Amino acid sequence: MSDHEVLIGPSGSPLLPAEDVLHGWDYAQALDVLTHATVDMALAAESLEVPESELRLCAVLHAGTGAGSLPRSTWELARCSLSRADGAISLAGSIEGSQLSGRLWLNLQILLASVPASGDPLSPSLPGSRLWSSQRDVLLEDGGDSRFPIELISFSRAFSGQLHAGAPWYVDWSPNALEADFGGSVRVYINSDLEIMSGRFITGDASTLQAIVADVMTQMISSTLAAEDSEEVLEQCGEGSVGHQIRFWLDSAFPGQSHASVLSMMRDRPSVYRATLLALAAVEGLT
Repeated sequence: MSDHEVLIGPSGSPLLPAEDVLHGWDYAQALDVLTHATVDMALAAESLEVPESELRLCAVLHAGTGAGSLPRSTWELARCSLSRADGAISLAGSIEGSQLSGRLWLNLQILLASVPASGDPLSPSLPGSRLWSSQRDVLLEDGGDSRFPIELISFSRAFSGQLHAGAPWYVDWSPNALEADFGGSVRVYINSDLEIMSGRFITGDASTLQAIVADVMTQMISSTLAAEDSEEVLEQCGEGSVGHQIRFWLDSAFPGQSHASVLSMMRDRPSVYRATLLALAAVEGLT
């Protein structure tokens, strides 16, 4: 397989060669994908030790999404048949923004479409056998700093039988891992079962986004302040860590105040404490 090219872009806009990061994307945008490649059928037949006249291949483009080393969900986007007469691949598809979370993973595979009548005993003989593949992984930047991955999932499926299955969102993080990388250790799940709320999130409703970000900050800051020696612990956390981000939020919301002072506010004046963080969540650059 040669001349493999992947083009992506918001629906209705010109498609450009895919880079490692797609900047300025948001959940309200669908993404169009187009991939081109060429299979030298004569060379493929020689490599597989199958008569060229009998070789039938299929190109399949899969899409996937979700943070982590492997995509959390994948699906077939498009496919086409290849034969001796035509080894050109051109596959296209459109992906709704609500299906995507943090990254777009594309995998072009060349499969055996049918069993050759003859060939070497070691030649592939099962229809669907994967012969070659090429992957492209694109980080979807939401116009901010992608401070934490956000995913739309069904809580009734993911958290079936659990107390928070009816919550509008859920913050997944560990208070005991403040030195861990923030982007890889904090994830916010949005409940797709709640159509009105998740719809507001997808369309970028400012009040909805503010409430979500404020809840993330409030939960993480409150848990950290309640721990022993929180100020000293946060000072030891390096740049890009969970603790570093919490310290940044604290300094931004309560400039010049000690952890003891903020902790006192959290306990004695919780309404002021929470309202301060809610206001911070609306500041441009923090959401």
